[in-house]
This record gives sequence, structure tokens and C-alpha cells, in this order.
Amino acid sequence: MDRKNRIRRRILLVSAFLLLFVIPAAHGESETDTVLAGMEDFWSTVETFSADFRQEKKLALFSDTVYSTGILLFQKPERMLWKYDPPDDTVMSLSPGKVMFYFPGLNQAKIIYLSGEEDATGMAPMGFGMGGGIDEMKDRFSVTVKRDEKAIEVTFIPKEKSDGDGMEKVVIRVDEEYMPIATAFYEARGDVTELLFSNQIINMPVDAEVFDIELPPGTSIETIGAGE
Repeated sequence: MDRKNRIRRRILLVSAFLLLFVIPAAHGESETDTVLAGMEDFWSTVETFSADFRQEKKLALFSDTVYSTGILLFQKPERMLWKYDPPDDTVMSLSPGKVMFYFPGLNQAKIIYLSGEEDATGMAPMGFGMGGGIDEMKDRFSVTVKRDEKAIEVTFIPKEKSDGDGMEKVVIRVDEEYMPIATAFYEARGDVTELLFSNQIINMPVDAEVFDIELPPGTSIETIGAGE
């Protein structure tokens, strides 16, 4: 898979994960309403979140599954850091209006500004995932809930079909306390990416500077978008 597609898919994956943080208030007596309200209550108490993750990517054109591991750090309202372990060795930083990818082994970085260029670069879901309208989410997604003995599973399906290069559905699994266990992202083209979380910690102290990637001198930097 080329680096452009890897970047696009990781942005879509982050958008899917950020659905965790923009669950709308729910009123009523249905199981779905109860679960959504429980998720909202959980995240209303969370200022920071960290976890180890194991990523399993299944590509529609191949039978093999590609595995990656790393750490995730989130701080409200809009800061996130993903660090993939070698051999992937990629760092992704999300801050208001900007996504940065750093590839230490290649001494390269890519900075994507999300204002003005979102539609052109296929990143409209990012703005939505970062809280770009709770009402819009309710309008755009059908939500269903299932329970088993291990977890609560919440599925988000876009009401409008993708053009073939976007999101088919997102499935979020949480425990009975609404702590995230896994997030699976299903692309319209048939690829599936699942993140399995472990060692989850909420509300630990975090220095905001952790999210700022310091690029070494000589790093080749590519920028997309209007800039700062």
C-alpha cells in the first residue's frame, strides 16, 4: 500500500475513533438511547485518555491480515497522538485544524491543514469526527446496539451511501462501564481496520507539548492546505 493511501486511511480511522467523543445526548427509553446516554456520560468525565493499541487491517484484495501496534493519547477537545511501533514507525499528531504525519525512518513529514481543503483531500470526515455537529451525526448515521457477555457493540451506518472510497460503517465496542475496547472501521471498498485497546487510562496528567512533534533539522516537509 502506498503512503498516500496509508495516510488517507489513517485519517478516516481517526475520524471513526473520534465518534467516541461526540456521542449525542439521548432521551427516551430504547436500548440505543440508554447506551448513547451512557457513552456520553462516560466521556463527559474524561479529559485525557491513553491506551496501547493493536491494529488489524484486512485488505479486500488480499487474504492476509496486517498487524501493527502502538500507543494512543487523546486530550480534549481536539488533540491526539498516535505512535506506531517499528517497523511501521509512524507518528501522527492531530491538533485543531491540522494533522501531521512524521516518518522518522524516511526523515519526512507531511502537514495537512484541514481548513478549506478538506473536501479536496478526502478529509471531510475528520472535521465531522472532531465534533463538527452532533445534529449532523444524528442526521447522517443510523445507530444500532447489541450486547453480549463481554461488551456492548454500537454500530454507526451512514444514511447516505459512500462514493466507493469512504466509510461503510463504524463499530465501537465498550465494556459495561463504557470504556472503549475496540473500534472497527469498514470501508466501502471492502477493507476493514480494527483497533483493539488495552491498558486504558483516563484523566492522567498530560503536558500539551507532548502533542507537538519536534522535527529534526533537515526533515523534508510537505504541506497540504491553506496553512496557518
